Amino acid sequence: MAHCGKCYSTRKSCMDLITKDIFIILSLVNMLFL
Repeated sequence: MAHCGKCYSTRKSCMDLITKDIFIILSLVNMLFL
């Protein structure tokens, strides 16, 4: 999520990156608990 500050001026791409990170984290959590 640290790369969010780099694209803060273009907020939409920043939100896309955050959403991508969240999906990656969720899939990792699912692999750990399943």
